[in-house]
Amino acid sequence: MRRGARVVVAVEVLVAVAVVATIVWSVAVGDAPQLRTKAMSVRAVLYPLCLVIVPVGMWLRRRHERRRGAVRMPWPHLLAVLVTLPFAIDLVGNALDLYDSIEHFDDAIHLLNPVLFVIAVSLALAATGVPRWTVGVMAFGVGSTFHILWEMTEGQLLERIANVDLHISLADTLSDLAWGLVGSAVGVAVALVALRLGDRRVR
Repeated sequence: MRRGARVVVAVEVLVAVAVVATIVWSVAVGDAPQLRTKAMSVRAVLYPLCLVIVPVGMWLRRRHERRRGAVRMPWPHLLAVLVTLPFAIDLVGNALDLYDSIEHFDDAIHLLNPVLFVIAVSLALAATGVPRWTVGVMAFGVGSTFHILWEMTEGQLLERIANVDLHISLADTLSDLAWGLVGSAVGVAVALVALRLGDRRVR
């Protein structure tokens, strides 16, 4: 395994450990002041699912490969990092009270997380062999839709199930959606440039 690949694997493990450790800690000290209005009980149930997205996807992919007799796809460590990292960032940010203690931290996260997610979607789509313009359009659509669904979940599901006031205003929601659109566009641009460079290297 090359050095770069080993680094990605190490990051993958660290991110997964950060998700699990933060969830365990938040459950153990659920009455911590910075967690009382963060619906951490709901996050503790939903967020671990991010750790199984890639494994389930790979299981389905390899079932399809076996049926077709295709070459087995290697484990996508980078994709796993990109899918899991946004959840880890959100958990750690809430645990350390960064959303409230650092101005514009929330805006930065609503910009960064869509970038990571859209790059992940782009890599997954590119692996299917679809044209690059299709990768860009679909990844932007999936990223934007995911961010809209997240805002709906945050504003409705988290507050109602956890019975806490997340202090989400209409202005905050619109701002988050705007940053999400920008992040999705940036993610598409980064992914397409990276894919183009990868194609050149293969040639």
